[in-house]
Order: sequence, then C-alpha cells, then structure tokens
Amino acid sequence: MPNTAPCGKCAHMWPLKKGKRGGGTVDLSRGHCLKKTIFPKDRPGDLVYPPGAIIKDTKNDMIIPFLVRNDQIVPHCTDHQEK
Repeated sequence: MPNTAPCGKCAHMWPLKKGKRGGGTVDLSRGHCLKKTIFPKDRPGDLVYPPGAIIKDTKNDMIIPFLVRNDQIVPHCTDHQEK
C-alpha cells in the first residue's frame, strides 16, 4: 500500500533551519529524511549528527542528502512514522 502521509508529519524528518538577524531561526519548510540521508563518518569540523542519523564512510566525507518538503508525499516510502 503506498504511503499517503506528508513528510512533515514523519518522526524521521530533520527540518532545516536558517539563521536570521536577531538570533532567531526560520523554518525552511524542508529537511532531511533521516532514513534515507547518509552522514559521513569522522568528518572534521563541527557537524552535528541528528538523533537516529545513518553514519557511514562516504566519498569525500560529504553528506549524501535525501531532501524532502514538509508537504511532500513519497508514495514508495516504507519508513514513515507519525511524530
């Protein structure tokens, strides 16, 4: 059965935030699917891994993103879990 729920209602979505003047943040209405995004192992710098992230060796120590919008429905997704 195909998925009919939007990604924004999934517990595996890690929303992207953009900083703004005044110290607040702006929700960009999109983010990474933590079940499909691969984060690099042992990446130098201050990369913050979200809870539940998939961490593996990747080429050039780069994130392999799977970006989704809050209102996007991925019919073939079998990982959807309500928040």
